[in-house]
Amino acid sequence: MYVKYVSGTKTNLYELKQRNGNGSGMGRNCGTNQPTFLDYDLNNDKKITEKEFQDALSKRMARLVAQGKLLKNAGNGPAFNDIDTSKNGTISLDEYQQHQNQQINSANKYKCLM
Repeated sequence: MYVKYVSGTKTNLYELKQRNGNGSGMGRNCGTNQPTFLDYDLNNDKKITEKEFQDALSKRMARLVAQGKLLKNAGNGPAFNDIDTSKNGTISLDEYQQHQNQQINSANKYKCLM
């Protein structure tokens, strides 16, 4: 399995979508199975608008529900504004990657070391 979020290598987020498919959350994979940037960049313009973010999130949740997954922590997910650190109304690849790395580090610190 490939790691999706390699620091300093932006192209990995694009390339690994084809290798790993869609992510399905933190779960037992300790953050390595998170959705890719392309899962949210619906028009492939290398930025995520708030509408793309909400649309992709809705589709992802519907897919998980259809698979019978419990979404008990769905309300705890980050808001668009939490990821858009530049506050310019879009999420760049760098902002997304930085956020995902923080999520992985948090999962490793609290869940994966047990």
